[in-house]
Amino acid sequence: MRIVTPRVHLRSSRTTARFALLMPAAGPRPGKPFADVLRRAREAGYKKAFVENVVLPEWWEHQIAANPAGREEGIGYLALRLGLSPASLREGERATHIPLGEAKYKTREGVTTSDLEPAKAVAAWALRLACGAMPVPLHAVPDAPTLRAHLLSAGAPWVDFPRLLDACWAQGIPVLPIEDPGGGKKMDGMAARFGGRFGVALCGRYRSPSRQAFILAHELGHVACGHLPADGVLVVDEGIAERALGGADGNVRDEIEEPEANGYARDLLMPEFTIYLHPGYSAHKLASWAKEKAPALHIAPGVMVNNYGHVHKKWGVAGAALSDVEGGHNALALMRQALEERLDWDRLSDDEADYLRRLTGLEEPPVK
Repeated sequence: MRIVTPRVHLRSSRTTARFALLMPAAGPRPGKPFADVLRRAREAGYKKAFVENVVLPEWWEHQIAANPAGREEGIGYLALRLGLSPASLREGERATHIPLGEAKYKTREGVTTSDLEPAKAVAAWALRLACGAMPVPLHAVPDAPTLRAHLLSAGAPWVDFPRLLDACWAQGIPVLPIEDPGGGKKMDGMAARFGGRFGVALCGRYRSPSRQAFILAHELGHVACGHLPADGVLVVDEGIAERALGGADGNVRDEIEEPEANGYARDLLMPEFTIYLHPGYSAHKLASWAKEKAPALHIAPGVMVNNYGHVHKKWGVAGAALSDVEGGHNALALMRQALEERLDWDRLSDDEADYLRRLTGLEEPPVK
């Protein structure tokens, strides 16, 4: 557990901002001195509450921007954490995003890359921070059969979300829960490479560990299959949770990398398995069947139930069955616990750590 100590604002950035409240501003702006900057960020796709309560530091007050130095500091925070051009935040009609390397978008028809730009930028900066604060070296990610065999040989009855999450952290790959990336459409998952290290962000609101298991396995597949060959490469996956474990999704506009990542997830979670159940199963019968078959098949009951829901388009039945087989476990809580315990928070500045904690839900953001 990270110990929070009382803060003395001696660092240059905070000192500048604090004194900016006392210094006479050159060319003071009437009214709200930071309102135009917030408007540009909002028009770039970010919610006002997210910018004010999550992105800006807890100590920030809009009146700081009445001084030019304070205004520049506030612009700097927004530009860095939202991936926006500082110049476009200072003036103009709308702030614009800065390219963050090579982004590979895996989207369904009707979803554009610009729809996902705000969420991608937020997740990218968070992953950059997390990759730089890992206390263990990066290990090569094995192919799916090898990783599955390793986990089962260590005593696991099957590969499920908690074990897969633990394996990612053990390999040196941080996994961040970013339930609210600030506005616009969002992806289910994103894999990125920064500083020679890989990281994964899961952005879906799914509490079900079984639904998140396929998304995480899919993102790990991008890493293992070599889809992130250099620093700055991002794979932005929108709509993963709607795909089956059985292979490619015809609605996803990718014919090579997505089938490979899907295949990795399938071989890791439930290889050579096809559901022959009648689509008329009740939730109780489906849950009972999954719990009965799971030990012999070495496939997590929730993974089988989730796949049944997709194959037969019976999400209501599958959801009720998942409540039975998963025992109330919360995937977001599991991710937050792992993040709290396994990231080296001392490698981040106070502002960076506070931001990452607010963004990932480890701390409730203050309401300003």
